[in-house]
Amino acid sequence: MVVSLERQPTLLEISSPIVIVGDIHGQYGDLLHIFETCGWPFDTRYLFLGDYVDRGKNSLEVLVLVLALQIQFPRQIFLLRGNHEIKSVNKQLPLAALLCEKILCLHGGLSPKLQSIDDIRKLKKGTIEPSGLIEDLLWSDPSPCCSGFKSNTERGCSYVFGSDVVADRCAKMGILMIVRGHQAVDEGFEISSDRKIITLFSAPGYQDNYVNKGAPFHRYSSGTSGQRSHSDSFLGHILRMSHGTSTSCVCEVIRAVAIAAVGAQQISCANTATTHLVKSR
Repeated sequence: MVVSLERQPTLLEISSPIVIVGDIHGQYGDLLHIFETCGWPFDTRYLFLGDYVDRGKNSLEVLVLVLALQIQFPRQIFLLRGNHEIKSVNKQLPLAALLCEKILCLHGGLSPKLQSIDDIRKLKKGTIEPSGLIEDLLWSDPSPCCSGFKSNTERGCSYVFGSDVVADRCAKMGILMIVRGHQAVDEGFEISSDRKIITLFSAPGYQDNYVNKGAPFHRYSSGTSGQRSHSDSFLGHILRMSHGTSTSCVCEVIRAVAIAAVGAQQISCANTATTHLVKSR
């Protein structure tokens, strides 16, 4: 298992279609709901943004399942490291993924030390106690209330960063946006006002103390016969998940997302909403 992870680069470079999943935090039942709703790994590709363990009651089950699936379906399952993954196996997980060359996916956020995509490519995995750029990729948070980088006093390490930093780094790295996890958000997802950051949190009813929903992001291509043009390559939708009052989980396609400035026709085609009822196990 460790050997397999060691062979993976620090920065994964992957294509679409793919489902991006935020923090799971040991909520095994909700992980199964995602598979039941979005498709099982033998025919659906997944990118997980980290934080598989802690908080929830079934951390071991979640970790064993995603690792087993990664071994069985190495071209279908991609696992990134979160700030809760720090021991021997998990230190070999990739730190970020570049989706379709234009969307940077990671667990935490940006860093003063991150100026180009190559800065991530050059990082060496294997650090149990991260510092510097690795720490920031796992721990930093965006903030609508600041500009530049400020100390992340809430977490006691790394930084918070403003929208000016996001715009600057997206331009320098030649990307359109960032998809991240790391923060519980009420609707399961949060899109920044400049539409350059999506925060995903895929553990609804977090720690049984919150009423938050959970959400994975499905990035798809609308091209026919598997072909993808530049104009349609950043369309997707977000599924919002919440626990039902009985033994069900409601998953609703709540928002079609046009990541890039695509034409009105593509955006119009993406703006559909459907509701799925998924039975709990």
